Amino acid sequence: MRKLYVFLKKHKSLFIKLSAIIIVGLMTVLSMKAQNPVASFTSNATSGCVPLTVDFINTSTNINPQNATWFWDFGNGNTSTAMSPANVYVSTGTFTVSLTATNTITGAQNTVTMAGLVHVSPNPVADFHATTTTACLSGNNFSFINTSTNATTYIWDFGDGITVTTANPTHHYSGSGTYTVTLVASNFACTDTRIQAAYINVVGGSTPAFTTNTQGSCSLSTLFNFTNTTPNSINSIWYFGDGATSNTFNSQHTYSTYGSFNITLISTSTTGCIDTLIIPNYISLTHPPAPVVTSSMVNGCSPLTVSFTGQSPTATAWMWDFGNGTTDTVQNPTCIYTAANGGVFTITLTITDMNGCTATTTMTNYITVSGLPTSTFTPSTMVGCGPLTLSFANTAIGYVSCLWNFGDGSTDTSANPTHTYMQNGFYHPVLYVTNAAGCTQSSAVPALSVHNPTAIFNTTTSVGCAPLTVHFVNTSINSNSWFWDFGDGTTSSNIAPSHTYWTAGNYTVKLYAYNTGCVDSLIRSNYIQILNPTISYTPPPTVTACAPLTVNFTDATTGSISWLWNFGDGDTSTNQNCTHTYSAPGFYTVSCTTQMNGGCINTINPFNTFRILGAEARFTVAQDSCPPFIATFTDSSITDTSAHIVSWLWNFGDGTTSVLQNPTHNYQNAGSYTVSLTITTSDGCVNSSVMNNIVNFLPLDANILINVNGNSYPMIVDFFANTTGATSWFWTFGDSTSSTDENPIHTYMIPGYYPVTLTITNILNCSTTFTELPDTSTSIGGNMIPDSTAGVVTSNYLPSLQTGCAPLTVNFVNT
Repeated sequence: MRKLYVFLKKHKSLFIKLSAIIIVGLMTVLSMKAQNPVASFTSNATSGCVPLTVDFINTSTNINPQNATWFWDFGNGNTSTAMSPANVYVSTGTFTVSLTATNTITGAQNTVTMAGLVHVSPNPVADFHATTTTACLSGNNFSFINTSTNATTYIWDFGDGITVTTANPTHHYSGSGTYTVTLVASNFACTDTRIQAAYINVVGGSTPAFTTNTQGSCSLSTLFNFTNTTPNSINSIWYFGDGATSNTFNSQHTYSTYGSFNITLISTSTTGCIDTLIIPNYISLTHPPAPVVTSSMVNGCSPLTVSFTGQSPTATAWMWDFGNGTTDTVQNPTCIYTAANGGVFTITLTITDMNGCTATTTMTNYITVSGLPTSTFTPSTMVGCGPLTLSFANTAIGYVSCLWNFGDGSTDTSANPTHTYMQNGFYHPVLYVTNAAGCTQSSAVPALSVHNPTAIFNTTTSVGCAPLTVHFVNTSINSNSWFWDFGDGTTSSNIAPSHTYWTAGNYTVKLYAYNTGCVDSLIRSNYIQILNPTISYTPPPTVTACAPLTVNFTDATTGSISWLWNFGDGDTSTNQNCTHTYSAPGFYTVSCTTQMNGGCINTINPFNTFRILGAEARFTVAQDSCPPFIATFTDSSITDTSAHIVSWLWNFGDGTTSVLQNPTHNYQNAGSYTVSLTITTSDGCVNSSVMNNIVNFLPLDANILINVNGNSYPMIVDFFANTTGATSWFWTFGDSTSSTDENPIHTYMIPGYYPVTLTITNILNCSTTFTELPDTSTSIGGNMIPDSTAGVVTSNYLPSLQTGCAPLTVNFVNT
């Protein structure tokens, strides 16, 4: 016993490995014994025609084929003990199939039965015949009798490209010839085909055709000759549409009444086939009625436009004579009568029908056209200054009333009116005269011109200091000469003069515009202002306030064209009216310099004075690049000499604050943070400074995953870093090997427990290390934790029993 004890102690490691192998094998055997089989199967077919071969596929589970037996019952008296057999069904019917699977070690078995799984049908037999197999092309219709057996569906092919699926069809052939008919009879997946070659014979006749000497006539005495032109025709039967018939091959016929008549020819061919041709309304005997004539009007003034309408039920052609030497051939024409002295006109319409028959309607003295008066007049003058009064002399002839349109919106009905034009412009007076028949004529003269001038002017500048040169812009209307009075004793006759004013004061400017004796003037009082550049200004008292202070500045200096503000803190503005904010404490003097037209400059200094109290919040920050994320803040605020800072309030942007003057803050997470500082001075002034995204820390983290492939050695393990912010990786696998891949694959050759570490580094060369400590219950496992919290945890246990039938009770002993 002692030797055995020494041997086991010396070879303890080998003994442990062999025990593990034996336990695993025993567990496998017991597991196989503990499982109950589950019988199942599928088949490649479940229906078909006799004989039907079906392959059965065994899909049973929870059973080792090496320790199994099988028993198949195919429902037709056949059985099998093969694992996946085949069976041939040689008779029709529906069959139930069952499989029994037996575990030869445990004796456990299971049976699956699939009722009515296989359905075997008899083979169909296709056959048919037709009631007749030969017919003429005209009116052929063949009936087919289906005598197939054991079939449920059918497909007929009649040999002319037409197929149907009815059991007993009828079919019409559209062309002559011999046709092969095929019937396909089906039952489930089984089919049978019956082909009867050249079974149907369609005998072609000849399409009837005929000609006549004429199809239409205006006379009842017309003899119509009908000629049968049907190929291979041996006799004819004619129906002339008026009740008369004829059996002669070529026939003649006359009609006793007018109308349209259908012609029917029944022709028999040399093959004995009869065909019929019917042509509706082939013969036409007409006697057209006289057309009806209407018009849009029957009288009016020249030029008179009249629209005519012709109505006839049989007309195919139209001929109009309008009585004034013009004609037309459309059904509904239009004619313009231009008789200056009027007249009376007779209208004639002749129509022609399809047979060449004609009918005429004459409308005597149907259209009456009245003549026009003569309109002329003369104005007393054609041009003048407004308001312009004119008299108009009426020289019209043959009128009873008149209407004047003077072209300015005014009218008059007197014979010789007088009219005054009030506005400048060109006017076109028109005289309308009307005679006793209500006809009106008009006349006009060339445009009348009313051309009063309009004086208009402005300047490029009107305000400035002396000497000021002013450029005058003349935009007068209807003028050709001008006179300027500049208000300082000087004048000019130029169209657009320039003038220099030398003395301060206000000047009235006058412009006179002339045109052929007409004159207009424009006077602008005190239009030019020459200013004195010396301005008297008293600055307001000094303003005392806390920073920040916002002030609005306004310069009301008359005539200024540019401005320069100096706010005393280094900032300036060139706006006339501006706003400025004082942020820092101190004493500030504001000045304003302006410039006027003429070049004179005026400076007001001081314009305002300000004493700004309080402080301006300022700060700087220093931060570490690597975790832990620590930032140090330094207050650099400034105050005026009369006050000092009594409190600070920091907001670090991560939900935390501080009231220290120069705090240090540890940020828990990477990111960008906006920081603000608010200070309060001893004189009660408050000031804040906000610096957006002033603190920035790069993230550096890992979420390591480990995937163990298999449960035997050599063991392949996949490592996944899943890092944020890392630019390099360094793995140690606990077996004296390492890798710089982000997601390495490592192979462990022998069993053991291996601590794994991952060190990651970002672009700022900051590093963080994570460690995977071994869990002794598995070969590789556990959770990745940082070095600062790393610790070794070992565990071991031994179950009392690892394999058995359910329900299974296991006792675990903690070693």
